[in-house]
Amino acid sequence: MEPEVCHWRDGSLNGLLREGVDVKFAFIAKHRGIWSAGWLCEALGVSRGGFYAWLLTRPRSQRSRSDEELGAN
Repeated sequence: MEPEVCHWRDGSLNGLLREGVDVKFAFIAKHRGIWSAGWLCEALGVSRGGFYAWLLTRPRSQRSRSDEELGAN
């Protein structure tokens, strides 16, 4: 199975480049297991420090809060 962003070569990355910072950071968070966060930040024109700050300040998911309440780690 090929990574879903392999279609970048056909120009479809242009839509992502026009998106806001939150959309770009969410994309990086989703795909940093495939490519490094630093490389993705550079490709999308956002700062790596900004991405890591966004990771720390974004709201926790309902699942994460539920797991904590249940004592799951």
